[in-house]
Amino acid sequence: MNAPLMTNRENFQDKEKLQDYLAHQLRGGRLAIVLGSGVSYHFGLPTWEELVHGLYRHKKKSLPKGDYSLEDLAENFKNSYYQKDTNGFLDAVYAVLYKKASFGFEKFRQHSLLAAIASLVMASQRRSSSNVITFNFDNLLELYLSYHGLVVRSIFRDQYWSSYGDVTVYHPHGFIPFELSADRSSEIVFDQKSYSVISSTKGGLRRSIILNTMLHKTCLFIGLSGKDINFDRLLIDSVDNHACKKDNTVFWGVTFSNKNDRIAKKRWEARGIFYKTVKDFDKDLPKFLFGICEEAAKLEIKD
Repeated sequence: MNAPLMTNRENFQDKEKLQDYLAHQLRGGRLAIVLGSGVSYHFGLPTWEELVHGLYRHKKKSLPKGDYSLEDLAENFKNSYYQKDTNGFLDAVYAVLYKKASFGFEKFRQHSLLAAIASLVMASQRRSSSNVITFNFDNLLELYLSYHGLVVRSIFRDQYWSSYGDVTVYHPHGFIPFELSADRSSEIVFDQKSYSVISSTKGGLRRSIILNTMLHKTCLFIGLSGKDINFDRLLIDSVDNHACKKDNTVFWGVTFSNKNDRIAKKRWEARGIFYKTVKDFDKDLPKFLFGICEEAAKLEIKD
């Protein structure tokens, strides 16, 4: 069966038609998942703002007075206290990142959104090795998928060997796993300088993996605000060159929010991303995502 045509906004506003379209994309290996901190928050992991502010508290220092961006605050912290001590800086980030973290099978079992995301990943994996992009430093998704018996690879360096794995999770901003014995990034994208580097042609993993994925798959953006100017450049790079142009599909991705924010909606949709509102992020969004998996399974049976 062919995927429904999605040539206008009304097609995307129709819940059943959108779910059917995304199920076809999932079945065809053309659905990608892009995650932000909104997914990890329920497990005690901080937002980016909380992480930056928490680092100053961890060092028992006050935030600089003035109207500074989070990037500037992060760069000031790093330069002031860890300019020549990268490992010390990463240790500090680890301490704040996992200070209130609560993981484990029982905790995982209670979280329907993570379960729904994992179901999408596992459904995609039936067709081929599944890829996920996360802008988070943590390995929450990897731990969850491992509990379900999947072999998961975390990629956070520009140079890496191709090898076997059921799921590959790309960490373009760096990787600081919960297990202290595990390998971690030698640096992370956190302050203004590091953001500027990945925004240039030097940002290898960003350009080669993320942009390539965005250009050739329908993307589901979950837990991302879209306000990060560096992330915004990726969206801008994708909007005019996406494969969906071939089918006259009006949007190349979907983002989800429980707020009917008109300004945010206009910003996302100007970049080719449909802004879908859900009443309850913890109940309605998982139900919608599970529905995609169910529809994709029906397509398999019909074939």
